[in-house]
Amino acid sequence: MAIEPIDARVKIVPCKGFSVSSDGHLKVALDLALDDDLISEGNARELVNKIQNLRKVSGLEVTDRIKLGISTNPETSKALAKFSEYIKSETLAERLVEAENLEFKQEFDLNGAKTFIALERL
Repeated sequence: MAIEPIDARVKIVPCKGFSVSSDGHLKVALDLALDDDLISEGNARELVNKIQNLRKVSGLEVTDRIKLGISTNPETSKALAKFSEYIKSETLAERLVEAENLEFKQEFDLNGAKTFIALERL
């Protein structure tokens, strides 16, 4: 007796910490665990987003170069240690300086840490 594909049903059940999806013969499992590098990269991207929004509400042009200040806390320190060049290039920041001395300021929550960003046109 042979078992044919029509005789069996395969059910995909994800393990804890994984998300699984299938489409026809294609099956994908995604590990949902976040390590420090992924968290730092996500925080860097969130900083870029907040900085770009502050640039916009401050009336800066898309091409304006800026001085940028970001308060230090555990979340921003990790993001800046690994992604400062990315943050500077995405936001056209020429240099990072003390946040309190700049013209435009904003406070927001970055993964539970109170964070201040400030900037001004060069």
